[in-house]
Amino acid sequence: MEAAFDVNAFHYLIKPINAEKFAEVFSRAWKEVETSLEQTKKHIIVKSSGTQQKLLLKDIYYIESGNKKVIFHTINGSLEVYGKMEELEKELENIFYRCHRCYLVNMEKISAYSGDNLLLARKKYSDFIKTYMRYVKNGRIVHV
Repeated sequence: MEAAFDVNAFHYLIKPINAEKFAEVFSRAWKEVETSLEQTKKHIIVKSSGTQQKLLLKDIYYIESGNKKVIFHTINGSLEVYGKMEELEKELENIFYRCHRCYLVNMEKISAYSGDNLLLARKKYSDFIKTYMRYVKNGRIVHV
């Protein structure tokens, strides 16, 4: 059973396997796979230098604001565009968290939190913990 945690096992069934329990677990696993596939397709369109560009949400680490521009920090580097943090926060509210007035962080990309790498407003700390735990509890996949 301990080895199951090393390979990120979805569930643990004990022999003899109950057919109804197996069907229930398989159904939940299938739903998680479908959710994961949906997440890989979600994107946002941003306008940069006169061209529109599609950014996959799964590729964005965090978004930073400054001087009427927002900077998307992604797995492919940074992209600076004109935009408003408030509009992005509303559009991305279920996937990103506004941990500070200057930052929106992708919940999927959080592997640990301390406030050292990105600023985490002191007054938002307890709300962040609750939001993050709810995100994880609701079956969202968090890559560590």
